[in-house]
Amino acid sequence: MNQRISSSTSAVVVRAVMFCVVAIEFIALDRLANAQALPSGPASPASNTPSTITQPAQLQPYEQAEILAKAAGFVSRVHVDIGERVEKDQMLAELSIPEMEQERLVAVATVDEAAAVVRQMEAAVVAAESLVEAAKARLQEAQANVAKYQADVDFRRSERERIAHLVGQQALNEALLDEKQSQLRSSDSALTASQAAVTSAGANVQVESARSKQANANLSHAQARRKLAEANLKKTEVLLSYAQVRAPFAGLVTHRGIDTGDFVASAASSATEPMFTVSSVDRLRIIVDIPESQVPLIRVGQKATLVVDAVKGRSFRGAVKRTAGVLDRRTRTLRVEAELNSPAAELRPGMFGSLTIELAPTQAGR
Repeated sequence: MNQRISSSTSAVVVRAVMFCVVAIEFIALDRLANAQALPSGPASPASNTPSTITQPAQLQPYEQAEILAKAAGFVSRVHVDIGERVEKDQMLAELSIPEMEQERLVAVATVDEAAAVVRQMEAAVVAAESLVEAAKARLQEAQANVAKYQADVDFRRSERERIAHLVGQQALNEALLDEKQSQLRSSDSALTASQAAVTSAGANVQVESARSKQANANLSHAQARRKLAEANLKKTEVLLSYAQVRAPFAGLVTHRGIDTGDFVASAASSATEPMFTVSSVDRLRIIVDIPESQVPLIRVGQKATLVVDAVKGRSFRGAVKRTAGVLDRRTRTLRVEAELNSPAAELRPGMFGSLTIELAPTQAGR
C-alpha cells in the first residue's frame, strides 16, 4: 500500500516538472515572436561609417632639389658623393671656366680705366671752376677800372670847362685850354677801353662757366661709365661664383651625375642632366590619395599611422598636415600629406606602405 502511494507521488512530481519546462519554453518562444514582430529601428550611423581610413601611401623627402649648372664649364673637383650629408651652402663641386676668368680680368681693367677717367674729369672740373673764378675776378677788375676812368673823365671835363671859362675872360691863354682838352680826350679813350674790357671780361666769365658745366657733364658721364664697368665686373664675379656649386639646404646627396673632367652645359641655355640631387630627410612627407567618397571625412590634424611594407612589425605615428584642397580631375582623388618628424632610420624616401587616418568620433558617427 505504501509503495503504491510513493509511486503515485513520484508520478505527480514528474508531471509537474514537465509542465514547468513546457511553460518556460512557451513563454520564451512568445517573447521571441514578439521581439521579431516589432519594427526594426534605424541602424546606428557608427555601424555604417568606419572609424579609420586606410589607403596606400608613399614616403617622399620633405624637400628635394636637382642641382644644375648655371654657367658652362669643366668639372675640376667633386667634393661629395651619394649618401653623404651636407649642410646649407656646402660646396658640392667646382667648375673651371677659363674664359670667364679672362672676362673678369678685362672687367677689372675696365673699372680701373673708368676710375682713372673719373679722376681726370674731377681735376678738369676743379681747373674749370678755377678759370671761372679768375674770369670773374678780371670782370670785377675791369668794372673797377671803368669807375676809376669815369671819375677821371668827370674831373678832366670839369677842368676843361673851368679853363675854358678863364680863357674866355682872357685870364689864361688858349694853349692851356688845348692841353686840358687833350687830357679829356685821353680820359674818354681810357674810359671807353675799360668799358670794352668789362664787356670782354663778362663774355669770358660766360665762356669759362660753360666750360665748367661741360667739365661737370664729362665728370657725370665718366662716373656713369665707371658704374657700368663696376656692374659688369659684379656680373662677371656672380657668374664666376656659379663655378662653386653649393647645396641649397641641409640634406642628403641622393644622386651624383658628374665626374672630374666632365663638361657641363648651362641650364639657362640648354636642357641638362642634374649634377646632384639633394634631399631633406630629417622630415618625411607621407603621400596618400583619398577617394572622393572619403574626402569629406578628412581633416588637417587627424592622427595617422604608417605601416611600411619593408619594415615588418612596426608602425609609425604622424598627423595629417595638409591637403591639396581639390580633387585630381583624372583620378577623382584628393592628395593628402602627413608628416613624420625625425623619422626612424629604417624609413627611406620612396618606400611604399599604407596610412591609416583616425577619424574623430563625431566624424565617424555622421
